[in-house]
Amino acid sequence: MTTYKEIFGKQIKNLSSDPPAATSEGQMWYNTTSNKFKSTLSIGAWSSGNNLPQVVAYNGGAGTQTAALSIGGQEGNTSAINNTYEYDGSSWSNGGPIAAFFSGFPTPTGSYYFGAAGTQTAALIVGGAEVNNRTIEYDGSSWTQTGNYPSQITQTTMNGIQTAAIAISGAGPPPGYTTTVATYNGSAWTANPVAFNPAGRRMSSAGTYTATIVSGGGGTTTNTSAQEWDGSSWTTVGAPSVPKNDAKSTGIQTLALKFGIGTSGATEQYNGSSWTTAANTAVNRDLATAGSSNDSSGTTGLTMGGKTSSGSPAFIASTEEFSTVNTIRTLTSS
Repeated sequence: MTTYKEIFGKQIKNLSSDPPAATSEGQMWYNTTSNKFKSTLSIGAWSSGNNLPQVVAYNGGAGTQTAALSIGGQEGNTSAINNTYEYDGSSWSNGGPIAAFFSGFPTPTGSYYFGAAGTQTAALIVGGAEVNNRTIEYDGSSWTQTGNYPSQITQTTMNGIQTAAIAISGAGPPPGYTTTVATYNGSAWTANPVAFNPAGRRMSSAGTYTATIVSGGGGTTTNTSAQEWDGSSWTTVGAPSVPKNDAKSTGIQTLALKFGIGTSGATEQYNGSSWTTAANTAVNRDLATAGSSNDSSGTTGLTMGGKTSSGSPAFIASTEEFSTVNTIRTLTSS
Protein backbone atom coordinates (compact mmCIF):
# COMPACT_ATOMS: atom_id res chain seq x y z
CA MET A 1 0.00 0.00 0.00
CA THR A 2 1.30 3.45 -0.89
CA THR A 3 1.77 5.64 2.17
CA TYR A 4 1.03 9.34 2.60
CA LYS A 5 4.77 10.01 2.95
CA GLU A 6 5.53 8.23 -0.33
CA ILE A 7 2.94 10.39 -2.13
CA PHE A 8 3.61 13.77 -0.52
CA GLY A 9 7.09 13.42 0.99
CA LYS A 10 5.83 14.16 4.52
CA GLN A 11 4.67 12.05 7.46
CA ILE A 12 1.40 12.65 9.29
CA LYS A 13 2.41 13.93 12.71
CA ASN A 14 0.56 13.64 16.01
CA LEU A 15 0.24 17.14 17.49
CA SER A 16 -1.53 18.34 20.61
CA SER A 17 -2.25 21.74 18.99
CA ASP A 18 -2.47 23.05 15.45
CA PRO A 19 0.68 24.60 13.91
CA PRO A 20 0.51 28.21 12.60
CA ALA A 21 -1.54 28.40 9.40
CA ALA A 22 0.96 30.81 7.85
CA THR A 23 3.73 28.17 7.84
CA SER A 24 1.88 24.86 7.43
CA GLU A 25 0.37 25.01 3.94
CA GLY A 26 0.10 21.53 2.41
CA GLN A 27 0.80 19.72 5.70
CA MET A 28 -1.48 17.14 7.29
CA TRP A 29 -1.51 16.20 10.98
CA TYR A 30 -3.58 14.44 13.66
CA ASN A 31 -4.67 16.72 16.51
CA THR A 32 -4.57 14.50 19.59
CA THR A 33 -6.59 16.99 21.63
CA SER A 34 -9.58 17.19 19.26
CA ASN A 35 -9.00 13.71 17.78
CA LYS A 36 -9.26 15.13 14.26
CA PHE A 37 -7.16 14.93 11.12
CA LYS A 38 -6.35 18.45 9.89
CA SER A 39 -4.57 20.22 7.06
CA THR A 40 -3.79 23.77 5.97
CA LEU A 41 -5.22 24.88 2.65
CA SER A 42 -4.57 28.04 0.66
CA ILE A 43 -7.94 29.68 -0.10
CA GLY A 44 -8.63 32.77 -2.20
CA ALA A 45 -11.54 35.15 -1.70
CA TRP A 46 -12.75 38.58 -2.80
CA SER A 47 -13.56 41.40 -0.37
CA SER A 48 -14.91 44.92 -0.87
CA GLY A 49 -12.60 47.93 -1.02
CA ASN A 50 -13.52 51.62 -1.06
CA ASN A 51 -15.27 52.96 -4.15
CA LEU A 52 -13.59 55.02 -6.83
CA PRO A 53 -14.45 58.74 -6.64
CA GLN A 54 -16.78 58.31 -9.64
CA VAL A 55 -18.34 55.59 -11.77
CA VAL A 56 -16.13 54.44 -14.62
CA ALA A 57 -15.74 51.74 -17.26
CA TYR A 58 -13.24 51.13 -20.08
CA ASN A 59 -10.49 52.41 -17.75
CA GLY A 60 -6.86 51.30 -17.73
CA GLY A 61 -5.08 49.85 -14.70
CA ALA A 62 -1.57 49.51 -13.33
CA GLY A 63 0.17 48.80 -10.04
CA THR A 64 -0.52 46.31 -7.26
CA GLN A 65 -3.36 45.70 -4.83
CA THR A 66 -1.93 48.20 -2.34
CA ALA A 67 -0.53 50.71 -4.86
CA ALA A 68 -2.74 50.83 -7.95
CA LEU A 69 -3.86 53.23 -10.68
CA SER A 70 -7.22 53.63 -12.42
CA ILE A 71 -6.52 55.56 -15.61
CA GLY A 72 -9.08 57.41 -17.71
CA GLY A 73 -12.16 55.63 -19.00
CA GLN A 74 -15.78 56.67 -19.43
CA GLU A 75 -18.46 57.57 -16.87
CA GLY A 76 -21.25 57.14 -19.42
CA ASN A 77 -21.59 56.10 -23.03
CA THR A 78 -20.78 59.61 -24.27
CA SER A 79 -18.71 61.17 -21.46
CA ALA A 80 -15.02 60.63 -20.83
CA ILE A 81 -12.95 60.66 -17.65
CA ASN A 82 -9.62 62.42 -17.89
CA ASN A 83 -8.55 61.65 -14.34
CA THR A 84 -5.98 59.27 -12.92
CA TYR A 85 -6.89 57.85 -9.52
CA GLU A 86 -4.38 56.33 -7.10
CA TYR A 87 -5.21 53.54 -4.60
CA ASP A 88 -3.17 52.89 -1.44
CA GLY A 89 -4.89 49.66 -0.45
CA SER A 90 -7.73 51.39 1.37
CA SER A 91 -8.74 54.62 -0.40
CA TRP A 92 -8.52 56.47 -3.72
CA SER A 93 -7.02 59.91 -4.37
CA ASN A 94 -6.50 62.11 -7.42
CA GLY A 95 -3.43 61.68 -9.62
CA GLY A 96 -2.25 63.51 -12.72
CA PRO A 97 -4.87 64.13 -15.47
CA ILE A 98 -4.37 62.76 -18.98
CA ALA A 99 -6.77 65.08 -20.84
CA ALA A 100 -4.07 67.05 -22.65
CA PHE A 101 -3.02 64.06 -24.75
CA PHE A 102 -6.50 63.23 -26.07
CA SER A 103 -8.22 66.61 -26.47
CA GLY A 104 -8.12 66.40 -30.27
CA PHE A 105 -10.37 63.32 -30.37
CA PRO A 106 -14.15 63.53 -30.79
CA THR A 107 -16.39 63.09 -27.75
CA PRO A 108 -15.91 60.92 -25.83
CA THR A 109 -12.18 61.67 -25.90
CA GLY A 110 -9.54 59.05 -26.45
CA SER A 111 -8.79 58.34 -22.82
CA TYR A 112 -10.16 54.81 -22.75
CA TYR A 113 -9.55 51.28 -24.03
CA PHE A 114 -5.78 51.68 -24.16
CA GLY A 115 -3.17 49.13 -23.14
CA ALA A 116 -1.75 49.78 -19.68
CA ALA A 117 1.12 48.36 -17.62
CA GLY A 118 3.66 49.22 -14.94
CA THR A 119 3.54 50.45 -11.37
CA GLN A 120 1.75 53.28 -9.60
CA THR A 121 4.79 55.56 -9.93
CA ALA A 122 6.03 54.29 -13.30
CA ALA A 123 3.07 53.42 -15.51
CA LEU A 124 2.62 53.22 -19.27
CA ILE A 125 -0.39 53.46 -21.61
CA VAL A 126 -0.55 53.06 -25.37
CA GLY A 127 -3.19 53.59 -28.07
CA GLY A 128 -6.86 53.57 -27.17
CA ALA A 129 -10.16 55.09 -28.29
CA GLU A 130 -10.76 55.26 -32.04
CA VAL A 131 -7.16 54.03 -32.52
CA ASN A 132 -4.02 56.11 -32.12
CA ASN A 133 -0.30 55.45 -31.69
CA ARG A 134 0.41 57.58 -28.61
CA THR A 135 2.60 56.23 -25.82
CA ILE A 136 2.37 58.08 -22.50
CA GLU A 137 4.33 57.50 -19.29
CA TYR A 138 3.35 58.34 -15.70
CA ASP A 139 5.90 59.20 -13.00
CA GLY A 140 3.54 59.25 -10.04
CA SER A 141 2.37 62.81 -10.56
CA SER A 142 2.21 63.68 -14.27
CA TRP A 143 2.04 62.14 -17.74
CA THR A 144 4.62 62.59 -20.55
CA GLN A 145 4.31 61.50 -24.18
CA THR A 146 7.20 59.38 -25.49
CA GLY A 147 7.95 57.24 -28.58
CA ASN A 148 4.99 56.30 -30.76
CA TYR A 149 3.70 52.75 -31.10
CA PRO A 150 4.50 51.10 -34.49
CA SER A 151 0.85 51.37 -35.61
CA GLN A 152 -2.55 52.81 -34.70
CA ILE A 153 -3.93 50.57 -31.97
CA THR A 154 -6.79 50.14 -29.50
CA GLN A 155 -7.98 47.35 -27.19
CA THR A 156 -4.51 45.80 -27.03
CA THR A 157 -3.37 43.72 -24.05
CA MET A 158 -0.16 44.82 -22.38
CA ASN A 159 2.00 43.84 -19.42
CA GLY A 160 5.45 44.37 -17.97
CA ILE A 161 7.02 47.47 -16.48
CA GLN A 162 7.61 50.96 -17.87
CA THR A 163 11.10 50.11 -19.13
CA ALA A 164 10.33 46.56 -20.33
CA ALA A 165 6.76 46.14 -21.59
CA ILE A 166 5.01 44.07 -24.26
CA ALA A 167 1.83 44.87 -26.21
CA ILE A 168 0.03 42.03 -27.97
CA SER A 169 -2.43 42.19 -30.86
CA GLY A 170 -5.54 44.38 -30.55
CA ALA A 171 -7.74 46.32 -32.94
CA GLY A 172 -6.26 48.59 -35.58
CA PRO A 173 -7.74 50.85 -38.23
CA PRO A 174 -10.37 49.23 -40.50
CA PRO A 175 -10.64 46.49 -41.63
CA GLY A 176 -9.92 45.11 -38.21
CA TYR A 177 -7.34 43.40 -36.06
CA THR A 178 -3.56 43.39 -35.86
CA THR A 179 -1.22 40.47 -35.13
CA THR A 180 1.56 42.83 -34.00
CA VAL A 181 3.67 41.95 -30.97
CA ALA A 182 5.86 44.86 -29.84
CA THR A 183 8.21 45.47 -26.91
CA TYR A 184 9.04 48.77 -25.21
CA ASN A 185 12.39 49.65 -23.62
CA GLY A 186 11.40 52.85 -21.85
CA SER A 187 11.74 55.12 -24.87
CA ALA A 188 10.91 53.25 -28.08
CA TRP A 189 8.88 50.32 -29.40
CA THR A 190 10.23 47.43 -31.48
CA ALA A 191 7.88 45.22 -33.46
CA ASN A 192 8.76 41.54 -33.09
CA PRO A 193 8.93 39.47 -36.29
CA VAL A 194 6.87 36.77 -34.56
CA ALA A 195 3.17 37.65 -34.75
CA PHE A 196 0.29 36.69 -32.46
CA ASN A 197 -2.27 34.42 -34.10
CA PRO A 198 -5.23 34.49 -34.16
CA ALA A 199 -5.37 38.27 -33.91
CA GLY A 200 -7.70 39.48 -31.21
CA ARG A 201 -8.77 42.39 -29.06
CA ARG A 202 -9.80 42.82 -25.42
CA MET A 203 -7.70 39.84 -24.33
CA SER A 204 -6.08 39.55 -20.91
CA SER A 205 -2.44 38.80 -20.17
CA ALA A 206 -0.12 38.38 -17.19
CA GLY A 207 3.62 38.14 -16.70
CA THR A 208 6.69 39.94 -17.99
CA TYR A 209 7.68 40.95 -21.50
CA THR A 210 9.61 37.68 -21.91
CA ALA A 211 7.23 35.35 -20.02
CA THR A 212 3.56 36.04 -20.72
CA ILE A 213 0.27 34.12 -20.58
CA VAL A 214 -2.49 35.48 -22.89
CA SER A 215 -6.07 34.21 -23.03
CA GLY A 216 -9.60 35.01 -24.12
CA GLY A 217 -10.64 38.04 -26.12
CA GLY A 218 -12.41 38.42 -29.41
CA GLY A 219 -11.55 38.88 -33.05
CA THR A 220 -13.42 37.70 -36.06
CA THR A 221 -14.48 34.93 -33.67
CA THR A 222 -14.06 34.59 -29.89
CA ASN A 223 -10.61 33.32 -28.97
CA THR A 224 -11.00 30.12 -26.97
CA SER A 225 -7.30 29.34 -26.49
CA ALA A 226 -4.49 30.50 -24.23
CA GLN A 227 -0.91 31.04 -25.34
CA GLU A 228 2.42 31.50 -23.59
CA TRP A 229 5.22 33.78 -24.84
CA ASP A 230 8.86 33.03 -23.95
CA GLY A 231 10.38 36.11 -25.54
CA SER A 232 10.71 34.59 -29.00
CA SER A 233 7.80 32.24 -29.73
CA TRP A 234 4.19 31.37 -28.83
CA THR A 235 2.99 28.02 -27.42
CA THR A 236 -0.67 27.05 -27.07
CA VAL A 237 -1.57 25.87 -23.56
CA GLY A 238 -4.73 24.91 -21.72
CA ALA A 239 -7.37 27.63 -21.79
CA PRO A 240 -9.58 28.92 -18.96
CA SER A 241 -12.96 27.21 -18.79
CA VAL A 242 -14.69 30.45 -19.84
CA PRO A 243 -12.52 32.50 -22.25
CA LYS A 244 -14.07 35.96 -22.50
CA ASN A 245 -13.71 39.49 -23.83
CA ASP A 246 -12.65 42.11 -21.31
CA ALA A 247 -11.60 39.82 -18.47
CA LYS A 248 -8.44 40.87 -16.64
CA SER A 249 -5.33 39.00 -15.55
CA THR A 250 -2.64 39.64 -12.98
CA GLY A 251 0.37 37.74 -11.68
CA ILE A 252 3.19 35.96 -13.49
CA GLN A 253 3.19 33.32 -16.21
CA THR A 254 3.40 30.43 -13.75
CA LEU A 255 1.07 31.87 -11.11
CA ALA A 256 -1.70 34.05 -12.54
CA LEU A 257 -5.24 35.16 -11.81
CA LYS A 258 -7.93 35.79 -14.43
CA PHE A 259 -11.19 37.39 -13.30
CA GLY A 260 -14.30 39.03 -14.62
CA ILE A 261 -15.12 35.95 -16.68
CA GLY A 262 -18.43 34.25 -17.29
CA THR A 263 -21.87 35.36 -16.16
CA SER A 264 -21.14 35.02 -12.44
CA GLY A 265 -17.97 37.07 -12.00
CA ALA A 266 -15.84 33.92 -12.12
CA THR A 267 -12.15 33.84 -11.17
CA GLU A 268 -9.62 31.26 -12.32
CA GLN A 269 -6.02 30.63 -11.26
CA TYR A 270 -3.26 29.44 -13.60
CA ASN A 271 -0.25 27.46 -12.28
CA GLY A 272 1.82 27.35 -15.45
CA SER A 273 0.01 24.39 -16.98
CA SER A 274 -3.67 24.37 -16.01
CA TRP A 275 -6.50 26.53 -14.65
CA THR A 276 -8.60 25.98 -11.53
CA THR A 277 -11.74 27.77 -10.38
CA ALA A 278 -11.51 30.24 -7.51
CA ALA A 279 -14.02 32.49 -5.75
CA ASN A 280 -16.41 34.70 -7.73
CA THR A 281 -16.33 38.46 -7.43
CA ALA A 282 -19.24 39.90 -5.43
CA VAL A 283 -20.20 42.12 -8.36
CA ASN A 284 -20.50 40.61 -11.83
CA ARG A 285 -18.80 43.39 -13.77
CA ASP A 286 -17.69 43.80 -17.36
CA LEU A 287 -15.42 46.38 -19.01
CA ALA A 288 -13.59 46.95 -15.72
CA THR A 289 -9.87 47.20 -15.15
CA ALA A 290 -7.42 45.67 -12.72
CA GLY A 291 -4.10 46.28 -11.09
CA SER A 292 -0.90 45.51 -12.94
CA SER A 293 -0.71 42.39 -15.07
CA ASN A 294 2.70 41.54 -13.58
CA ASP A 295 1.99 41.69 -9.85
CA SER A 296 4.71 39.26 -8.76
CA SER A 297 2.76 37.66 -5.93
CA GLY A 298 0.29 35.99 -8.29
CA THR A 299 -2.05 35.45 -5.35
CA THR A 300 -3.57 38.93 -5.01
CA GLY A 301 -5.71 40.98 -7.34
CA LEU A 302 -7.68 44.19 -7.63
CA THR A 303 -10.60 45.12 -9.87
CA MET A 304 -12.32 48.49 -10.04
CA GLY A 305 -15.14 50.12 -11.95
CA GLY A 306 -16.83 48.54 -14.95
CA LYS A 307 -20.42 47.99 -16.04
CA THR A 308 -23.12 45.68 -14.77
CA SER A 309 -25.53 43.85 -17.03
CA SER A 310 -28.47 45.49 -15.28
CA GLY A 311 -29.15 48.32 -12.88
CA SER A 312 -29.03 52.07 -12.99
CA PRO A 313 -26.52 53.43 -13.47
CA ALA A 314 -24.91 50.59 -15.39
CA PHE A 315 -21.48 52.17 -14.83
CA ILE A 316 -20.16 51.44 -11.32
CA ALA A 317 -17.44 52.68 -8.93
CA SER A 318 -16.95 49.63 -6.70
CA THR A 319 -13.55 48.14 -5.90
CA GLU A 320 -12.83 44.53 -4.93
CA GLU A 321 -9.63 42.93 -3.64
CA PHE A 322 -8.59 39.28 -4.04
CA SER A 323 -6.40 37.73 -1.34
CA THR A 324 -5.13 34.23 -0.71
CA VAL A 325 -4.83 33.09 2.91
CA ASN A 326 -3.82 29.85 4.58
CA THR A 327 -6.69 28.29 6.52
CA ILE A 328 -6.67 25.24 8.82
CA ARG A 329 -9.41 22.78 7.91
CA THR A 330 -10.67 19.63 9.62
CA LEU A 331 -10.66 16.69 7.24
CA THR A 332 -13.74 14.55 6.83
CA SER A 333 -14.55 11.41 4.87
CA SER A 334 -16.86 13.24 2.46
